[in-house]
Amino acid sequence: VWTNSTRELTNYGNNLSAADVWNALTSTLTTTNSIGKLLRDNIDTTITSRAATSSVTGWSTTLTSSASVQVNSTYRTKLTVKNAQGFTATPYSAPTITVYDAARNIVASSIPMTSISTGVYEYTYSVPTNAAQGVWESVVVTQVESGQTVNNNDYWLVAGSPAQVI
Repeated sequence: VWTNSTRELTNYGNNLSAADVWNALTSTLTTTNSIGKLLRDNIDTTITSRAATSSVTGWSTTLTSSASVQVNSTYRTKLTVKNAQGFTATPYSAPTITVYDAARNIVASSIPMTSISTGVYEYTYSVPTNAAQGVWESVVVTQVESGQTVNNNDYWLVAGSPAQVI
């Protein structure tokens, strides 16, 4: 296409002017196997579907809590919700938490967490004296957009009083 000594653009067989390049691509958007149709079908569809997904996956949630709690004490957990820009943001609906004891029994079911500031939620649970000792689990469900949820879970230990040695 280019000659080395003169740097001139020569005809390479299709007789298109610079202005005709754009017309050729747009006019072939429906012609089978044309570059225009292949680009429209294979690239645009992929980019469009990624954009829809990224707006949901752009949301992030972080769940933090105590690693262990003594019986007859308070378990405290905090959830931070961030939007695609990385700022704390209010989700579509308040996050809910379900707490399972060491035997996988539900001790708190789908309880709405308390909002303490924009995009920050808290939940406290008073661990009873007779609570089963062992590893407990908290599962938080956050609907960040209508029909789009983010799930978090956290394992924590419930410990009883040590044995009394006399």
